[in-house]
Formats: sequence, C-alpha cells, structure tokens
Amino acid sequence: MTTLIEPGETGDRAAFLATVRNAIGRAPQNHARPIEPLPSPLPIVEYSTLGVLRTDGGQQHAKSQFGEALTALGGAVRTIADGHELAALLDDALAFARRGDSPVRVVLSDDPECDRLREHLAAREDVELLDYDNAETVATADLGITGAHSAVALTGSIVVDAGRAGGRTVSLLPPVHLALVHAETIVATPGEHWRGLAEPMPSNMVQITGPSRSADIELIITLGVHGPRALWVGVLG
Repeated sequence: MTTLIEPGETGDRAAFLATVRNAIGRAPQNHARPIEPLPSPLPIVEYSTLGVLRTDGGQQHAKSQFGEALTALGGAVRTIADGHELAALLDDALAFARRGDSPVRVVLSDDPECDRLREHLAAREDVELLDYDNAETVATADLGITGAHSAVALTGSIVVDAGRAGGRTVSLLPPVHLALVHAETIVATPGEHWRGLAEPMPSNMVQITGPSRSADIELIITLGVHGPRALWVGVLG
C-alpha cells in the first residue's frame, strides 16, 4: 500500500492561475542587465547536508536516501524487483488517478521504460490510451507515465530528458505523474548528475522534485499550477 504525505495545500489553484494569466505580457524585458554566462568549468558546490548521504552504503543507500527525500516532499516511491511488483504499482497508480466510473485516460512517453507497459495497458478495458503527439489531448489525461534519465538521492529528484521521452508534455500536463527510474542511475547530488552528462547537452532536461508546488509572497501553497499534483516513482531494481 502506498502512503502519500499530505502536502499541505492552502491556496486556490484556479485563482493563482487567473492572476498569472492577467500578468502575462505586462512584465518588461531588462535588456540593460542580461543574464551572465555560466563560469567554465562550473565550480563544485559543497552541500551542507551531504553528510546525510553516507558514501559507505553504495548504491543501496543512495536508493534509500532518494526514497526518503521524495517521500518527505509528498511523493510516493516503491522499489520494483519484478513484473508482479510493477503491475501492482501500475494498478495502484490507475486507482489513484481514476475519476468516477470512466476509463482512466493514460498517456505514455517514448522512454524505453514505458515499452513494457504499453501492451499491458492497451489490453485493459478500464484504460484509454491517448495520443502522445497531441498536447491538447495529453492535457486531458488522468495519468502520465514516463521513464527517467536518472535520479538524485540528496534532493529526491527525478531527471527527465525530453530527447529520450520524445517530448515534454507527459511529465507536465496530467495531474498524476508516474515515473520509472533504474536504481543504478541514482546519483548522490545534482552536481554529480550534471557533470556526468555527455556533450552536447540535451535540448531539454528537467529535475522534478516532488509534486508541483507554488507559493505567493504570503507563502500560500498551491498544488498543480506548474505540473502534476501527485508524483509516483517506481525504482527498477
């Protein structure tokens, strides 16, 4: 059974988005102070909390730390050892995303981790698979399923790469996001991830850290403004 920590939403998503829409196009561009280029090579950041991630535990401890960090952020994490556990995770994610008696509208990215789910979902009568190539259709999905390039133990983040996923919408538009990440790709820190990338850099690579949260100047938390309200992760071990 997957337990989600109450993320503590105190705001109104519709009102938040209405304010943003009214402000779009009004902000002037600051051409007098352009963004400075990054230094090369990038400096090494020493994280003050890195002591939490012990180096003597190897990959197993990195996986454990990733799970603890993401759970604390309100995400749901499971270790997947075989096909039965993967099917159980999928069943629970579908039940969580279901609205009423209608089939769950599901969209899959092109990540290789999703290939093993496509045929299984297509055979289910309680699932409607959607066209990934149409962003308007993806926006109507109840559940988006992607793979992940890697994950970061210290922050509980998954890293999605639009190049391997075939686009950017599946991890962004549906209200529930289920991501599958291989345990051996979990690294200790964000810096370790970025320094390990091959050249040239991907056109779009994003670290996702828990369900989408936004807060105004009064720290009123609103969920689901910039992304899914719920994030589930299966760590393929």
